[in-house]
Amino acid sequence: MSLATQVLKYSSTRAVELWNLLKQTKDESELEILTTSFLQHKSDQEVAIDAVAEVAEQIEAEIAAITARKQYLVDLHNRAIDKLKSKQETIDKTIIQRSLKVNKPLLITTTV
Repeated sequence: MSLATQVLKYSSTRAVELWNLLKQTKDESELEILTTSFLQHKSDQEVAIDAVAEVAEQIEAEIAAITARKQYLVDLHNRAIDKLKSKQETIDKTIIQRSLKVNKPLLITTTV
């Protein structure tokens, strides 16, 4: 379990505990303390959620950047491969053409 998940889980559990205490409390001074504690916890929870959301956005941005770089490299290498294949085809054609010129069948003409 990630740290962010653990923090949010603890925060949620603590909020439930405080809420249950608030519902059960009959003493005004204790109610005031619990209310203050609950509101502070709520504020802390919002800060934690915002921090987790910010990290998630940063990760998403990093994934997008890496994906773009990956695609650029794939395209770059595909172009390099295409150029090499083209050169290879040219060389193959040249070899075939020269081979045909060298190995031209001789025409023997006979006169009768």
